Amino acid sequence: MNQDRLFASLAALARDLSISDDALRRMLDDEIATLTKDARVHDYLRIFAIRRLSLRMRSPDAAGRYPGPKQGG
Repeated sequence: MNQDRLFASLAALARDLSISDDALRRMLDDEIATLTKDARVHDYLRIFAIRRLSLRMRSPDAAGRYPGPKQGG
């Protein structure tokens, strides 16, 4: 899966969780900064950051952290 497809998947998840584009960008930047601190090779940091953020957003612990889509529409 290339970076664009990974990011598109993450963006779709963020929309499902009612996370704004700006908030998602900040979250991804924070994740990349965290990974950059100890990284020796930086080529794949964006991919790792997208995957880690996606896992965190899907975790049961995140259920109350992000407002979900409005029910009953």
